[in-house]
Amino acid sequence: MVNMKLINVSNTTLSLNGCKRHRKFDAKQSKRHDFGTEVCAVCDKVFTKYHWRTKVCSEECKREKDNARHRRYYKENRAKYIAKKSKYYEENREKIKANYEENREKFAARRRKSYEENREKFAARRRKYYEENREKELARRREYREENREKEQARDREYREENREKINAKQRKYNKENPEKIAARNRKYREENLEEIRAKARARYHAKKEK
Repeated sequence: MVNMKLINVSNTTLSLNGCKRHRKFDAKQSKRHDFGTEVCAVCDKVFTKYHWRTKVCSEECKREKDNARHRRYYKENRAKYIAKKSKYYEENREKIKANYEENREKFAARRRKSYEENREKFAARRRKYYEENREKELARRREYREENREKEQARDREYREENREKINAKQRKYNKENPEKIAARNRKYREENLEEIRAKARARYHAKKEK
């Protein structure tokens, strides 16, 4: 439903063009600046226009409208967009890397903010990509773990220490809900590693007997 109640807009929120600050006004200023009112194309609020072509009421709505247009263009011209971006990166590789190093914290903060605001969206995207590229991802992870074994083990130990109760509760829940699956996995492991299991058992037996 369209909200027909006029909103109270300040001088700083009316103009969407930062280089024309002298054109900012509100409804109380001279009538020669009055372009009437308009229903915002994004939030459906009625606002006082600062220009006869104005369609949105604020910077936030303008940003949302631009983002929607960019998403639509990307969807319709995905290959063209990727090619253009790749070409730009190849031609400006050093410049991009230098800019990233200078603003590393800024980029990291922006990524964290975007992730916090769109956690479910990012998770769904990761799941979709993983399902479509399962073998590729598994190979990449195995290669990374082989090259960074000590780093990965240290990170795993740190995570387990910090989340021991959470991990144990999750494991207990899984064991309770999937007893048949766990038993089948244990049988399969025992069949595939029977000799190794027996060797370890004999070693433990002789070590205990020597004591």
